[in-house]
Amino acid sequence: MRPALVLLAALVGWPLVGSSPAQAQAPHATLLDWQDGLDLALRDRAHNTGGLYHDRGLWRAYTPLMDEEYALDLFGLRLSPAEAYDHLARTELGTSYVGLMASVEQTALATGHRFRTWRPAADRMAFELDVATEETFSRAGGVTTIGVDALLGRRDRLGHVRPDGLRVGVRQTFGLYKPDLDFSLRAAVGRLPTGRAAVAVHALDFANNTIYVARGVSRAIHDTIRAYERTPVGVAASVSTPPQRVGAWSLRGELVGGASTPSRARVESASSGGTFVWTDAAGYAGGLVEVSRGWARGGVAVGAVLRDQRSRSEREDASGAGYASRQRSASGGVFVLASWRSVRAEAWLEGGTYADEQDGTDFSEASVGSAFRYAETVRRVRLRAGIAPARGVRLELRYLARGSSDRTGADALSEYLDVLPTVGGGPGRFDHRLSGSIGYGFRPGTWFVVGSNGDLDRDRGLSGKAWRFYDGGFGRVVFAL
Repeated sequence: MRPALVLLAALVGWPLVGSSPAQAQAPHATLLDWQDGLDLALRDRAHNTGGLYHDRGLWRAYTPLMDEEYALDLFGLRLSPAEAYDHLARTELGTSYVGLMASVEQTALATGHRFRTWRPAADRMAFELDVATEETFSRAGGVTTIGVDALLGRRDRLGHVRPDGLRVGVRQTFGLYKPDLDFSLRAAVGRLPTGRAAVAVHALDFANNTIYVARGVSRAIHDTIRAYERTPVGVAASVSTPPQRVGAWSLRGELVGGASTPSRARVESASSGGTFVWTDAAGYAGGLVEVSRGWARGGVAVGAVLRDQRSRSEREDASGAGYASRQRSASGGVFVLASWRSVRAEAWLEGGTYADEQDGTDFSEASVGSAFRYAETVRRVRLRAGIAPARGVRLELRYLARGSSDRTGADALSEYLDVLPTVGGGPGRFDHRLSGSIGYGFRPGTWFVVGSNGDLDRDRGLSGKAWRFYDGGFGRVVFAL
């Protein structure tokens, strides 16, 4: 909770901080889109692959459905950090839609759809609707969030309340599984181009004990009953500074973080006739710093980024026997962004580690039936270049690469990931591809592209798969309304 308190202080003091004007033509990147995806999976756990009691990490870094190049497929699914900045800077206090599609297997299409609208509804009140759906090998489902904000900012010279002033409000999620619904308190101030800060506190699964314990449910209909002994609380916080002049250049940074407090639930299963205690917790943090310089028709930015994700879970039966698992993903890297008129370019070089550990006395209910310690070193390269006019034809090329090495404990984990040679066995892997796309921009912030991937590594290690250059297609649709 300490990061949340620090950011709450930032919310109070933000209006007192001066800033220099942003350089409009300088490109920027953001971690807010990355944080948003992690926070959604943390809150909407029922739709994460494997369900509520899956033991290989809250954010599902690996699942049995993923093939060797799934990580590269996701690069084609998501907006780049610079595209995400442009989109959020334009639509954070407005209406937007993002639709993402990518082929991830011969019979599977990963999709993500996000519609958001934030609109003033009265003199000092605003309404928000957020509809998010996702079908990937990490998550499959959707959640709708409705919120109301009180606008506490100053009025402009025309007497209107400034929408980017201090906003304090509530959020409520809606979905099919009522015990997984959340209620949130949220405060925010500012907007991305000129500096912003936000913090949210989530009462996760707040109705669970009312449904399962206070009111009770029919055991004939509901096989599994969950009673929290310690209900989880979630927090998400972020600060994005405005560009500050340092000579001819500008400096800006971002800090994002979130966590779910340790929970403890007693779970009864009628079909298995057993009772177990489930505990879990998760957290993430990220930081970005960039130095940029803008000119009349373009600009450049260089920076560094750090990210860290951790989760843990424990399962224990009535006798005290059970097991615990822990996952961690950490990475860091550097990036370069450039723009000139309608030309855009990005280069990201990142390296990091992923670790998955399990120990205990009884693994009969675990996804991996033994104790193990798995670790791998991961390297990622993302290059993007193209023309992206606000109105007109858009063309783009991307080079995407992922390498993994220094794997230990892979044999045990391959029991769970028996279709994933990326993890099981071998000295390491290096997968890379070239992606090309064409689309059209209708107006600033509204565009679409479709494209396809070309395999460059000849699918080494994919047993029984004939190589072909075509490696799946993708599409992105972005509206700023």
